[in-house]
Amino acid sequence: MSAATEKQEKTSRLFFQRYLDANGSWTQFQQDEVERLAFDKVSGIYPNAPRKWKENFYKQLTALASFMSTWGIPQSGWVWSRGDGMMGFLNNIAVQKCGVSTLDNWNPMDIVGVKRSAEMTIRNACNAMIVTPTTDAQKIANKDILNEIMIENIDEKKLMPISLKFIDLNERPGYELSPELQTQRIKEASRHHFNVRDVTCDLKWDTTNNQWKDNQEISWKMVDDGAGGRRGISIKIQGRTFGARARRENPQHEGTPEGAGAKLGKAAITELRAFVTGLGLTAPQTPSQHPQIPAAGDTWTDGMKNYWILLYNSLASASIDGAPINFKSPGVYGESMTPTKTGFAAALDAACKADEDDLYVISDPKVPVGNRLCAKLWGLEWLDLYRQIDNKGKWDAFMHIMYHSCKKELPGMGPFIKIAGR
Repeated sequence: MSAATEKQEKTSRLFFQRYLDANGSWTQFQQDEVERLAFDKVSGIYPNAPRKWKENFYKQLTALASFMSTWGIPQSGWVWSRGDGMMGFLNNIAVQKCGVSTLDNWNPMDIVGVKRSAEMTIRNACNAMIVTPTTDAQKIANKDILNEIMIENIDEKKLMPISLKFIDLNERPGYELSPELQTQRIKEASRHHFNVRDVTCDLKWDTTNNQWKDNQEISWKMVDDGAGGRRGISIKIQGRTFGARARRENPQHEGTPEGAGAKLGKAAITELRAFVTGLGLTAPQTPSQHPQIPAAGDTWTDGMKNYWILLYNSLASASIDGAPINFKSPGVYGESMTPTKTGFAAALDAACKADEDDLYVISDPKVPVGNRLCAKLWGLEWLDLYRQIDNKGKWDAFMHIMYHSCKKELPGMGPFIKIAGR
């Protein structure tokens, strides 16, 4: 987690605590005091907060107040935590007794509010009902019990696990409930009917910058134009690396709404793999484990290159859900993007040579060429897998798995209230 994210979440916790302590109505003195604690240049939690973030914290309060008013939740008596307190307790139970290895894949709560009068009761219930597991089955059962305890206390207006999303200047404050908390009417209204558009995999190798020219990832959009009361939405899915410092980094999928919305997040790879395996298919191996990708510093053999060339050839005229794949005129490009060699084989050969020479991206000298190259090859295999899923008639189901995986809304994930823009 970045230092900026920590400051942002701590500031939200401060705003929520002081706002509810004042029963949702600050005097000018109280507001000035909160801003001093948050933004003071010497002692503040977030001393260099940009204006848009300062406005975001007030929009978050509006969203929280809307949620609490709509659901009849009293404003007094709340204690807020981030990492410690009730949030730390719930997270520790999830990790130590419920088999949760990555907290964000279970419950992406950033801060937690608990009624002071109910905190010990919730802790006692968890300690009494969630046993120390000796098998994987017990871990799964424990997670179900933990989720049910949380849902019960959310319903009883004693617990608020909050996922915070940045609310942009041109967005209205809003909130969204995770599926476990939704009524059937809300679930029906939020169910999308997606179509695929703009499947892109740029294979133009730029020798003046040592990377792919236009896109360093594979990408595509799943679009719901909206009808029958549904809200239209367009989500851009990218398969890419995130650290971009290792030559054999493992890429991931990430979803981002088009427009001003905040990123949905990274897709839970275990859920995607489980879906793929259930279809009798195999998910791509990571670059660090792939038999057709040499270890960093080793030579790319002709056999390895031929594997990827044959894969590309099989995809050259393929489509995903009726949408063709745009490979952006594969080849090698020099100054002013003048083509020097055409075809994917030439682009691959140039990229492999740059990786063997341990070169770095010219415009971003901390990024090794191997990172860009291997992420793209990983992407080619995912495109091939997309096609196989589509051929089995399961593409619509896969898009929903991808969407809800990015949003951390798959079965077994914990309940939460998302504060976000609309």
